[in-house]
Formats: sequence, C-alpha cells, structure tokens
Amino acid sequence: MGKSKSLKFEKISPSCSLSASLDAAKKYYHAKGFDAFLDGVLRNESLVVKDGDSDKFSWVVDFINELGRFLCEEAGDFWSGVFTNRAGILRLVNRYFIKLKEWRYQTEAAKEMSVEEIVSSSLVRGGEDYLEITRRAREEVLKGRTEDGFIDTQRSYLIEDSVGNRVDPDAAIWALLESVFLVLKSTGHLEKKLVGECFDFGDFVCPGEDSLFKISALNLNAMAWKRFDDVQKDIRHCDREWVYSPDNKDVPDEHKDKVDEHLDVYAPYGWREYEVIARNRLRQLTKEIYFGALEFFRNNNKNLSEYEIGVLSNKLVIERVLSLAVDDERNKCLGLTLRQWLDGYAALQDFAKNSFVDGDSESLFPMLKKRDLLDVFTRKGMLKGVAETFLDNVLFGKGSIDLYDTPVIKFGDDYLVYVPSLKDAILHELVVSNVTRNKERLSRKGDALEENLFSVFSRMGLGPKKIKEKRKGEIYEYDVVVKWGDKVFVFECKNRSVANDPILSRNMRDDFFEHQEQVARLCGALKKYPDIIEKNFGSVSDVQEIIPCIVNGMPFALDEPLDDTYVIDMPAIIRFFNGRGVSGNFAVGDVEVYSQWSSNTPSVEDFLFFLSTPYQVKLGKRYLSSHIEFFPVSSGKIVVRTEEISYEEVGSNDMMNFFYSLSEYRKAVLG
Repeated sequence: MGKSKSLKFEKISPSCSLSASLDAAKKYYHAKGFDAFLDGVLRNESLVVKDGDSDKFSWVVDFINELGRFLCEEAGDFWSGVFTNRAGILRLVNRYFIKLKEWRYQTEAAKEMSVEEIVSSSLVRGGEDYLEITRRAREEVLKGRTEDGFIDTQRSYLIEDSVGNRVDPDAAIWALLESVFLVLKSTGHLEKKLVGECFDFGDFVCPGEDSLFKISALNLNAMAWKRFDDVQKDIRHCDREWVYSPDNKDVPDEHKDKVDEHLDVYAPYGWREYEVIARNRLRQLTKEIYFGALEFFRNNNKNLSEYEIGVLSNKLVIERVLSLAVDDERNKCLGLTLRQWLDGYAALQDFAKNSFVDGDSESLFPMLKKRDLLDVFTRKGMLKGVAETFLDNVLFGKGSIDLYDTPVIKFGDDYLVYVPSLKDAILHELVVSNVTRNKERLSRKGDALEENLFSVFSRMGLGPKKIKEKRKGEIYEYDVVVKWGDKVFVFECKNRSVANDPILSRNMRDDFFEHQEQVARLCGALKKYPDIIEKNFGSVSDVQEIIPCIVNGMPFALDEPLDDTYVIDMPAIIRFFNGRGVSGNFAVGDVEVYSQWSSNTPSVEDFLFFLSTPYQVKLGKRYLSSHIEFFPVSSGKIVVRTEEISYEEVGSNDMMNFFYSLSEYRKAVLG
C-alpha cells in the first residue's frame, strides 16, 4: 500500500480528521512562523460554519483549543494568549451564524410556507420595497432642484432607510436585491428545484397580504445574514478591530431593554476608503460619458433613443476601463463577446423600462414564454443563437451570486424578468460583474492596457518604449518606460476590477505590495545597468530621477506613494492629457474650475504634481465620513454595531472651493 499524502494546511476543514488537521497546522507553524500561521487560520473559510451546523461548530472549537495548547507548549503563554484572543472571533462568528439559522427557522415563513410561496412572496415584497426606495429617491432629487430647474450633479441625493441611516438609493436597491437573493438561495431543499444549471420554481404563487407580512421577517433575516457575513470577513481578512460584550452594561440606558449582548466593530482600514472612492469615480465616469454623448448628439441634430445612447456610452466606459474593444473575438466570456453581453443586458433593460408602469408593483414581474423572451433580444439585432446563449447565462441558477446579473427566473414554462434588478442598473457593471462571476480571464486585458498607455504617451510625442533586457541571467521586462526631460518613468500596468468584497480587498492590497516590489526591482535595474536607458533613449547624463508607477485600468489610485511608488489609473491619465482645464456643471453651464497644466502643453512638473496629488482622489476623500449601523443577529437581543464609511457629495459650490484650494496649493508647489 502506498504512503498516504499528508493534509495540506490550506485544506483543513471540519470534514477532515481533527488529528490530521492539527498535524498539518503544526507543520505549517514550524515552516512559516507565528504570523503566517495565525493569518492562515483566520482566513480559512472552511473554519466558518455559515450553515449553522452544530457538529462543525464543535469541531472548530476543539481545533482552536488544541492549537492554543500546542502554542502554549511551543511558544509560551504570551503567544498562546495572542492566538486564543485573535482566533476567538471564529468561535463568536460561528455562534452567531447558528443564531441566524435559529432565527430563520423561527420565522412563520420558514415554518408555514412552501418553497414556491417563499420565492414568489420574496420577489413581490422586494418589488414593493423597490418602489418605495425609488419614490424616496425621486423626492430627494426634486427637493434639491433649483427654481430654474437646475439639478446639481455634484451632489449626492441620499434617502433615509428604515432604521434612520442615510444611504445612497443605489446602495439601498443593492441591499434589497441581496436580501431577495439570499432568501431564494436559502429556501431549503433548493437542489430539488435545479434543472440543469438553473433553478425552476414551478408555479409563481401570487402572495396575499399575510404572505407578504410573513416574508418580511425572512427578508430581514437575510439582510442581517449578509451584513454579518461581510463584517466577519472584514475582521478575519482585513484585521478590522472588534470588541465583544457578553452583557449590556455599556449600552445606554434607553437601549438596555433591546440589547443583551453586542459585538462592536470599528472602522475599516484606510485602504477601504480608496475602494469606496474608486467605485464612486466609476459611477461618475459613467454619468460624464452618458451626458457627454447625449450633448454631442443633440448638438449634431442626431436623434438617438435612450436605449441607443445607453449602449453607446456603456461601450465607451467598458473600453475606457478595460482598455479592450468590446467586439474583440479574442476576449469572450462563456462564448460571448463583451459587446454581446452588453447588447443582451441593454435589451433586457429596455424591456424592463417599457414594461414598468409607475406605481404598479405587478409591472415589476413580467412573465414571458421562452420564444417571446428571445424575441426581446432578436428585435434588437441579436442573432438567435447568441440570444439563446445569453439567456442561458442570465438565468438564476446554482452559479448565481446575486440577482443583479442573473435577473431572469424560471417558473415552469414561464420566464420572470425581475425589473428591480434591471430598470436602474448600470449596464457596464452588469457586464463586468458577469465576467468576474464566471472567473473568466480576458486574455488580452493586461496587454491592452499596456498598449493603451503606450498610445497615450506616443500621441503626446514622448516616445515611450517597451523594454525587455537580460543582465547576469535575470530578465527585466518593462510594460512602458517614458523619458520626459530629466525624469524616467517606469509604468507597471495592472488591469483588474475594484474589490467589492473583503476577501478580494485583502487580496488586492497584498497584490499591490507585490506590484510595488516588482516595479522597484525594475527601477533598481535601470540604476544598476544605465546602459538599458542609453540603449533605448540615448545619453543618460541628464537623468536625475527614475520614478516607479503602477497604473490601474479601473479608476483606482492613491494620493500618497506606496513606499516610493505612485499608484495612478488609466482614466485619470487620459483625463490629464485630454486637456488643460477641468470643468464643473453649474446652473449657468459648464465652468472651468481648475487647470492641470502650467501652459498650453503639459510639462513633466505638471505630470509629477498630478501623480502625487490626483484631484479625483483628493476630492473623493473630501466626501468621506463615517456613520454607525446596528443590526440584529438573532430573534433575541444580540446586536452588532459597526462603524462604516459614508460617501456624500455636497454640491458644485463645494467642489469649486476644493479646486480653488488645490490651485493655490499647486501654485505654492510649482511656483
């Protein structure tokens, strides 16, 4: 008999032998040290028992206890105490997931309603909540409109949620869709509804008021589950600080009757702020391109429909942030080009908008036969085979991660198009979301970004180079190098999505430190082997500085160097070279509020100021603040309190003040 393979540390889970798991953990500790060992335990998703299984919970507790004893013997009381304190979050997290499960099963919906009734009622309840969110959002916009009808696009129009938090309407709709999705995915016995890759819920059951009332508790449970899942990931993966209180002695007197125990979670780490800014910058870029296209066609007397302008503007956004042509056959996801994904979602959204009747909740759930739904796509010019492939990939199924990009739900021979997922959706987000969901790598994404950056500097007459050299057995490959005056810029291109999940956020942060080391190595080679510069740019006698830069495809940048490396993005670079002035939208029209260049053409000093002080990030930081959120994790009195990041734009006048201050600072720096 051959020797059995030992268990790998990364594969430890409650389904494995406890003794084999402990052996693997001990070996990893001896090989990697305490910090990597603790990080590996905390970030092991298999040690989080989200299904509330009590046997798995007991296994995890035993595993942590045994590791604590091992560390006490191996490293002493101090390190054992550090581990026990930090790993204690796993005990608490798993206990709270059990509480969430118990709460779910205590709801009347879970006890009394069938799968079909739960699914149908949750969709309808979600639709009614969607109407309320959009009503409040519309009221806020109208309240902010001036007497002459001007709507300030540099202001956020927030609404108040059910517990008093001020939230962005898009975020409220997203949370709503998440809760409906989680109810659908956790109805129990769901595998029996799986037909191929999609779920088929049989008959749509029109709910009465009693069913809608019962489903509300289940939706609340789902929203709490999702919030807690995000928070616990943030604690384990991103070192977010927390304090557990087993009683209510620190709770204000007026709330003591509502709380028996609580978990306090402090603000996310600083990197998260940049992700929040990036997501809002992407939304702002979408608006700018859409309204720019609208104005262009009006000025040129071209009457395009809202659908046509939407497709065109989202095509431009995708090409801007991915640096890819959407029609490129070399980049397909599940057999469809990016353009075919865009056309499919645009057709669905157009159908959703045309189906919707303001105030009529029933119009949010149109049902079609398959042939009629395929006609929705073919009437927009899609080939039938392409339409069928697209439809197969947007059906709600076992691979779905939300209702946002799989908004079609099968009920027997009928297909329900969920209008709340589509009507106000941003099309390019749907396309990118589906590519990410299916973990498809766009083969030319990295090369395309390099080519785009190379092209920008070429058009400016700066003579960029792509360099590959070998010195003493080591290969040095440079994406883009530019010699501008007495400065040499080394650009490392990274084309990836902005993280919207704590696990991805941690991975992205770790990756950036690796990217920084990578570009530092390349810059070090230029200093060590100056003949590389001489070979590609001529004399090196005037080179005063070699400047490392990481360039992102998506609008993600930092306003301070990572070590000594600038982190900037392609949309910002394009904006810098596109023109000297930056304009804002005011009641009197577009007004220039800032000059990026010192003269009619950009200088290397202008570019360095831009890298060190990207106004897009500085302005975004101005809109950040924090707020406190509360949510329950049981039907009893167990509460989680978190400090979260808020983003609220406060208007064009404030933006003008910001750019005035930035201009004064720029003068002080550059003279």
